[in-house]
Amino acid sequence: MRDTEFYDPDREPFQEEEEEVLGPDIWQRLSRVMMALIFLCVVAAALRLFIPEIERRNQLEQQAQHLEQLSNEKTARVAQLQKEYDLLKNDREYLETVARDRLDLGREGETIFRLDRSPDGEAPTVQEK
Repeated sequence: MRDTEFYDPDREPFQEEEEEVLGPDIWQRLSRVMMALIFLCVVAAALRLFIPEIERRNQLEQQAQHLEQLSNEKTARVAQLQKEYDLLKNDREYLETVARDRLDLGREGETIFRLDRSPDGEAPTVQEK
């Protein structure tokens, strides 16, 4: 009796051995090439998914920096206005100086020279009052 699971090519009569056209070496090379291609496809898919998110993150970071700068400017402006408010409320001499400057008034015998800057960047003009 013959076992069907066991195959012995030496015992088969009248069978010629075939030359292997593609040896095991070529299949190993093709397998490596296929693995490299699969890896490149996975990397390309990951980049396609994550590059828009990275760009969005960079855009949000720039926006956050801009808002932080704006917040710092506003905080400085609030501090300046608070200081001016305190001076106007408590310092009578400062209040008088500001009122005279804004109303273009002067004391008797006082000569006022006002330097106004023009928007063109030309030399300032002198007005005497």
